[in-house]
Amino acid sequence: YELCDENGIMVWQDFMFACAPYPDDDEEFMEEVEKEARIIIKQLRNHPSLVIWCGNNENQWIHYMGAWGGRDSRLYGSKIYDELLPRLCNELDPTRPYWPSSPYGGEDPNSEDCGDRHAWSLSIQTEDPYERVNYKLYALDRGKFISEFGQLAPPLKKSLEQFTPKDELYIDSPTWKFHNNTFERGNIKSALERFFIPQERLSLDEYLISAQMIQAEALKFALEHWKRRMFNTAGELFWMYSDCWGTTGGWVVVDYYLRKKPSYYYVKRVFEPIMISFKENGEILDVSVTNELYTNLPLDIEYGVKSFTGDILMKGKTRVEIGDVGTVKIGEIDTSRILTKDRNKCFVYAKVYQKDRCIHWNRIFLVDFKHLDMPVPKILPEVCRVGGDKYKLELSTDNFAWMVTLELPDDIDASDNYFDIFPGEKYTVILTSSRGITLEEINIRTLNEVITKYR
Repeated sequence: YELCDENGIMVWQDFMFACAPYPDDDEEFMEEVEKEARIIIKQLRNHPSLVIWCGNNENQWIHYMGAWGGRDSRLYGSKIYDELLPRLCNELDPTRPYWPSSPYGGEDPNSEDCGDRHAWSLSIQTEDPYERVNYKLYALDRGKFISEFGQLAPPLKKSLEQFTPKDELYIDSPTWKFHNNTFERGNIKSALERFFIPQERLSLDEYLISAQMIQAEALKFALEHWKRRMFNTAGELFWMYSDCWGTTGGWVVVDYYLRKKPSYYYVKRVFEPIMISFKENGEILDVSVTNELYTNLPLDIEYGVKSFTGDILMKGKTRVEIGDVGTVKIGEIDTSRILTKDRNKCFVYAKVYQKDRCIHWNRIFLVDFKHLDMPVPKILPEVCRVGGDKYKLELSTDNFAWMVTLELPDDIDASDNYFDIFPGEKYTVILTSSRGITLEEINIRTLNEVITKYR
């Protein structure tokens, strides 16, 4: 909470009631609940980062869907959320809003039309295994405030090796299954078959980076969609940040050993205050800029279509001034007029410049990942010290480099990772190390190598 106070991170605070009925007809139990709630409210109320109290997680929604006697029966626990907690919050911390549950709003507590929403139709609720992982269906969700959704992925191999015996370091080993998520249900396998390369064909290293890529792309796609809807969708919280133990299929972007998955960096880019993104309307791609800064910004935009080897198929430039918080459409690309073939050999890109400095970039492919036909790039790295414990790593490439992965020792921190480099361009990453850095200890991989191997 103190770190959130210092860094301006807003906290949504649930009381510790989740996914279960509670005996609110038991006087002794209710006395304990009141005692605990009073302690918690007094303990946290002076933190400016705390912005809302919430009575519980998902209890009204689960009851509405038919559990615990169904919606026509009494919800045990409702006296806690509807009477006790709002009374205590009003008494002890009257300046903050109280929200009975999450999700909550409308006759259906998980409505898209009002309140907050848990978007679990994908990943959990849909029965068809291929529809359950089709993250592009997030584009149909028009929830007003998304307070939960997520995608599963394995951790980095270093982390996997820390909790898995060497003789069980393979998919679905006893230790692997023990450390898997209850809701995994073959989601990762289905996603790889649906979008990329079947799991059975991949080595363990290839499986890990491929599954991590799917999670990263799914979170990116969903977060861009809801952020672009600002303020028709007024906020989004993904499930979740970090793990409480080592998992082989986890929701998190930072694993138990505090190593960052690719999704961490993908999400971080989406949450930049200036975001450029694409909305698919059939063959038309709308190019939009979303602004979260309360300043009038003159921005230069470049967008277009390139082949993976660097041929320019279409290019557009525009200058815009964005003064209001929200999303502005700045152009569109009709891919049907530009591309009649070889859609699997190119990508659509967009960049935002402020005073000749690129402050955000994005790209989208025109086919599913499994159909991409991209050559392996030749990446040339250079590293130099720029002062103190900071080092500049500059990477240049001939061909499009997909999800460039910097494999580094644990005591080297990178400002960015798992990024794309457009053909013929350079990308700069700042590395931090107190002991010095050499090129020999930086291993560079790309997903080009995987897709080329199985093409």
